[in-house]
Amino acid sequence: MKISVVFGLALALAASTSAQVTNTTIVVTPSSLPPVPTATGVANDSAPGFPLDSWAHNGGGTKSEFYITPAALFGGRTITLGDIARISYWTKTPFTHGTDPRDWYLAIYSNPYPGDVSTPSWYGVRIGSEPYFSANVSDPANTWNQWSTDGASNKLRFFESTAGAPGANFGSYTDPDWAAFAAGNALGSGVPYAGLSILTFSVQTGSAWSAGFTGQLDGLRIELTDGSVARVNFEAMNHIPSSKDQCKGEGWKSLYRADFSAFKNQGDCVQYVNTGK
Repeated sequence: MKISVVFGLALALAASTSAQVTNTTIVVTPSSLPPVPTATGVANDSAPGFPLDSWAHNGGGTKSEFYITPAALFGGRTITLGDIARISYWTKTPFTHGTDPRDWYLAIYSNPYPGDVSTPSWYGVRIGSEPYFSANVSDPANTWNQWSTDGASNKLRFFESTAGAPGANFGSYTDPDWAAFAAGNALGSGVPYAGLSILTFSVQTGSAWSAGFTGQLDGLRIELTDGSVARVNFEAMNHIPSSKDQCKGEGWKSLYRADFSAFKNQGDCVQYVNTGK
């Protein structure tokens, strides 16, 4: 499998006094390079805090896979599993998980490492988390539901699904939460998870469950133990203007600044392209 950094526009929204601590939002569309052809943009329907749009799986039998590297999220830094303080993302599906368990799931891949027992050569360990296995599930249908590593409801449980690792599986209702999982050791090698560097983060739909699935995805948020935060905003299109021509006519009405505030008129839009303000 080819792993690629998928992003349309990376925007540093805030800076800390420390050069290491970052606060970044990355905007991605289904046509971002490389594209995610099995995902479609859903206009004007987004998770809380992540305007304006979202993605949905197109209902086809080929799974949707979105990958993004720690370097893209955190300014080129190398990140270990132990550096992750919390992760959350939002989904919206037509049914509760008790009726239909299909959803977008979270996957984290480490780099290969000494002692790695995985069959594939491109990653070391593969860690997964399925929303329907979460603790204290509260998931109304046709509603944006947040899945996170902490919180009173919808608390993600984690499992190792590394191909070739003894004991690898695809999850259960008794798997540990993130804090307990990250304190453990990789299957087969016994190497502590916390020290393994991350190759890529991914949000995917299940291969066997893709056909007919149309659930939506938005608002991936990853926070590190040093306070750095990265957000991925899944959009139907790139709403941020990059040329004055995009502002002309009625164009400015469907465009926004990096903070997703609206323009007052065409001139306001043109000024933003010229000055960033």
